Amino acid sequence: MKYLLYICLLLNSALASEFQSFKSTQEAIEYFDDIKEQEELVFADLSDPSYVGAQALVKKLSLGHEKINPSIKSLPTPVVVILESPEDTAFAAGYNAKEDSFPLTIVISKDMLANSEQIEGVVAHELAHLYLKHGKEDEMKDKKRWSIEVDNECNPVSDETFKDITTWINSFSSIGLTKDEAFEYLPTPRSIDSAYSMILGTIMSLADNKSCDELVKAKTEWFNKTEESLDSNLLSYAFSDEAKKEVSNLSKKLIQEIKVCLKDEKPSTLLELLAKSLKKTPAQMSPFFDDLSENELKDYEEESKAFNSAPSMIEGLQAAIKMNYDRMDAIEKTLDVKALRLFSVEDEADTLAVKALHAMNKSPKGLNDYLLKNDENSCDVDSQEAPEYGNLQDNHHSGCWRAWRNHKLYQTLGSKT
Repeated sequence: MKYLLYICLLLNSALASEFQSFKSTQEAIEYFDDIKEQEELVFADLSDPSYVGAQALVKKLSLGHEKINPSIKSLPTPVVVILESPEDTAFAAGYNAKEDSFPLTIVISKDMLANSEQIEGVVAHELAHLYLKHGKEDEMKDKKRWSIEVDNECNPVSDETFKDITTWINSFSSIGLTKDEAFEYLPTPRSIDSAYSMILGTIMSLADNKSCDELVKAKTEWFNKTEESLDSNLLSYAFSDEAKKEVSNLSKKLIQEIKVCLKDEKPSTLLELLAKSLKKTPAQMSPFFDDLSENELKDYEEESKAFNSAPSMIEGLQAAIKMNYDRMDAIEKTLDVKALRLFSVEDEADTLAVKALHAMNKSPKGLNDYLLKNDENSCDVDSQEAPEYGNLQDNHHSGCWRAWRNHKLYQTLGSKT
């Protein structure tokens, strides 16, 4: 069995929150204030047994990290924050500008402290985020983080393949989290951050102002059926044949009701709707286009032309999204996207955590148990065959794949216990 894959790749943690970094102390304070509005956040005093135990654990695991990376001795000791939450959760936060005026922080739900083995693995992972000074960089567009998995080996991608990957990702960022023709070239309800999802939302808001009862009904039916039927996988949302047909029919009905409701609405240009969705004027959109590559700008111009020449806004949106689909289909004919692997910041943190635990004569079993506790399917971390990788768009991938990966990496390091 070859383990190159295990060295090149790792799964991220299935913790409740991404790693957070802040540009200022004020931004960090506002972040924690926002958490306080949702759940009770307690900065425990030194006499609180939960705090004492958690802080001692952080110090102990920091020593494990120091064994493999002595340079972290210069970093401030992370502060522990106890979160009163009914769900087991932990995450890291840190102000990583030139001056560390906001302390590195580990947030832990109080109930997690009862399971010493799991909390050790989780905190080791969160410390890795802090020591690696992870931020919010666009990791999916970093060539060094991509590889193609073949027979459990990790193969770096070529320049041409990386161009295809970025084109493919850019299309996803336009249309959202899915590519399924059952939607009749509309974004899914969950794709709230994509460009064309925001434009669909803007079109729907124009229709809402006209109080179209049939459209409201069609939108509700479409949304509910989609949410009920979604099953996320690597490239799209997988439907049963019956659900796929029903979603398609509801999408057609939604499109028709939008046309009826907005029949007197003058079609806007793609630029105008994009600007409106971002709460900007068309003149304020220049920075957006300055960030586009030559190929991206060409794609946008083609989509804009298709949108602007359509008889209605909703048909223009369908035409632009179909161009994204066609572009992705062409790439997928030559590139096995199911074999793509992304070495995310979560993977990087897991790698460091497993090595730190190994240096302390501890295994990643607690971390793996935490990852698998909500996994509905059985997971064999000793299997020679890799489990399902999960959604490539999600740098958390899948809990089973990550646990399997952690276990294999630990084996290659050599058990000390």
